[in-house]
Amino acid sequence: MAEMSFGVRKTAADAVFYDIVVSEATEENIYASRIVAEQLEQIALSTVQVVYYNTQGPMEHELIANTSMIQAICERFDLRCYSKGHVTSKAATLQQILDDEDHTAQIVSYIHSNPRVTNSELPVNRGLRNILTKSALSQECMSALQQQPYDQCNVCGLQFATDHALHFKGDMWTATCAYVRKLISPNEFHESLQRVVKDVLVKRLRGDVKTNLYPEDRVKLENEASTMEQWIGSHPDLMPCDLGPSGVEFSNYLRVTYQTEDLVWRQAPRQSAHDMLSGSPNKMVLERTEYRLREFYFLPGHLLKWRGLYSALPGPDSFVWDVFPDGAFWYLAVQKYGLSAFEIVVSARFITIPKHTSDQAILNAPIIDYE
Repeated sequence: MAEMSFGVRKTAADAVFYDIVVSEATEENIYASRIVAEQLEQIALSTVQVVYYNTQGPMEHELIANTSMIQAICERFDLRCYSKGHVTSKAATLQQILDDEDHTAQIVSYIHSNPRVTNSELPVNRGLRNILTKSALSQECMSALQQQPYDQCNVCGLQFATDHALHFKGDMWTATCAYVRKLISPNEFHESLQRVVKDVLVKRLRGDVKTNLYPEDRVKLENEASTMEQWIGSHPDLMPCDLGPSGVEFSNYLRVTYQTEDLVWRQAPRQSAHDMLSGSPNKMVLERTEYRLREFYFLPGHLLKWRGLYSALPGPDSFVWDVFPDGAFWYLAVQKYGLSAFEIVVSARFITIPKHTSDQAILNAPIIDYE
């Protein structure tokens, strides 16, 4: 995969959509004004000129009750900032991105000031938030997304991940408008994903789907805040890229101060699901074919989500066939059976066959059998 160095250079995003989030907790919202000032300064350093912002949180907080404070900060950094209003959820801001009438825009960025980008203590989050914001607005992300044809990347951020879902850790990113316009409406995304989840839970009761990797993850599956973080990575045409050093756990950004010079652009993901799980307690899932071919957090689950949300599946050049176990097999299954590939595979009778039988030979058999 191609790499490029990360340097401090000027960028030119078409627009930034910014969620200014004020916590209900008093001990956290005292930081809100400082966080907003820091992030707006970071936007200005990237030479982005236009910022559309929403506010979330208690109406009595000074940032929300008196938005002239936000405008004053914008003027200090020579930014053109436009209030889009007060919203109750991230979905409203994401919907505004999708509804934006400027169809000439090439790329769009999303950042937020949520004081808890992780569950760690608040002061520790400052460095992480800074690097998340800088990464999403970096010259490397912008340059990759502006290259035509868009054959390398259409969404970029600090760290792309394939655990639980296809998403960017911290949920700050820049994307091509051409890709964003393919996405399902954020207002419909949570409900649509819940229909997929309910179908998956029924399939799990029948034994067609397993959730061995994250058996207690039902809360994340059904929580709206968690599901909205999946929106940007939900389409089968996703081509992610990121800046985080290979092998660095997201939690490390809370303990180690990374400079922009430490980051290198690259197509993502940087690790296959097999590599990520090889040393984990769940590695037994990798060793049993009947588990892998039913595992929701591998390709079976993604196939069900893509079908349920978009009635479409990834093309032959998608990264998913390379990073997930049995990718070559599932690719052939999709080519042969289309949207019905999952049901046809899991309904097959399982018997033992030679380990090194090719994926194509298996699919050509009268009954799909695996070892």
